[in-house]
Amino acid sequence: MKKMLNNGKQFSIFIAILLLIVGGGAGVTLAYLSSHSVLVNQFEVGTVTTQINEDFDGKEKKNVSVTNSGNIPVYVRVAITIWEKDVDGNLLWSPYNPENLGSNTGLSFDMTNDTNWVKGIDGYYYYILPVKAEGKTTDLITSCKANDNWIVDINVQSIQSNPIDAVKEAWTTVTHIDSDGKLTINTTGGGV
Repeated sequence: MKKMLNNGKQFSIFIAILLLIVGGGAGVTLAYLSSHSVLVNQFEVGTVTTQINEDFDGKEKKNVSVTNSGNIPVYVRVAITIWEKDVDGNLLWSPYNPENLGSNTGLSFDMTNDTNWVKGIDGYYYYILPVKAEGKTTDLITSCKANDNWIVDINVQSIQSNPIDAVKEAWTTVTHIDSDGKLTINTTGGGV
């Protein structure tokens, strides 16, 4: 009986060793047949930043354009607001439109003839092409002269050029965007 127990004990040890060998071999085989790699995707956040460029000597603004100082292409629109001041320097309530100024106001405006600037029905001037990162628009205002009774405020807004649906949703005056990125603007009568 002892011999049987010894044989049974030996058989159990043999089975345990066999399982360890087979199990270890399977692990080695699995490790040999599998592979592991890591891919790290780095995303850069797009920045939309613009600045107004102008030559200004205190009386005359010249060569007014917009630079995209961000890192992605953008569309640009500009609002021009003209305020008259009273004798005490207070702003009068109603702003003026550059096109509606008389010749004897002490203010003269020369807008560009560039067809890439289009005045929308909402009063904004749209640059209808995307401005690449670090790129610049053409001049919107070639010259603006004013005496001390006037304040000319130029306000720029920009939006990333992609996705195009975002542009059309944010700027409802944009009616279409061509495959080359050119905007179609709902206008009051054409270009600037």
